[in-house]
Amino acid sequence: MNIISREEAVCLFYAVPFSQENVNKYTSIINQIEDVDICFTRNPYKPKLLCTRVIYANAFCRICS
Repeated sequence: MNIISREEAVCLFYAVPFSQENVNKYTSIINQIEDVDICFTRNPYKPKLLCTRVIYANAFCRICS
């Protein structure tokens, strides 16, 4: 399984091209939301936003890093 970076996952989540401008813009949006992070379950190319409590409580969630 190929693991993608958090920055790539953010761009995939928002369906925007991977560029530093988009990474900065959309990462800051996610970082402003309290207790939420981007992660994936089976497919790293289908990232999700989930409550951090759910991410850490379930072994099936992996944080995009």
